Amino acid sequence: MLIVVWLGVKIYLHQSSSEPRNTLTLETIDPRIDLIEKSDYGKAQRYYAFAGAYREGKGQKPDRIKALRYYAKSCELGYGLGCMDAGAMTTDKMEASHYYEKGCDLGYMGACKNWNVLNGYGFEYVPE
Repeated sequence: MLIVVWLGVKIYLHQSSSEPRNTLTLETIDPRIDLIEKSDYGKAQRYYAFAGAYREGKGQKPDRIKALRYYAKSCELGYGLGCMDAGAMTTDKMEASHYYEKGCDLGYMGACKNWNVLNGYGFEYVPE
């Protein structure tokens, strides 16, 4: 059995089929974020890390839908980089614009640039 600490929570990875299969997955760890982290910013960073794990397939099969969901959740909690990545992953232009604008409002300049490019503006305009 291989023990990996992922975002402060132990995950047990089994290497042989003879061992029990009661391992933690990212879905079972997700509710614990609210118990582990006190601040919304800390929760947002952990959700962002989960999204990256799902996007890249670290520890499980890649899942773009779950990755987008976790990026959006980190965006809702005020993480500008999560907003930018949520905008990049979605296929809906209006939804992408919404995520980029929110990320820009949070002060993440990459989201501002993407919002401006998506809407046909130059990089000079930055919303307040």
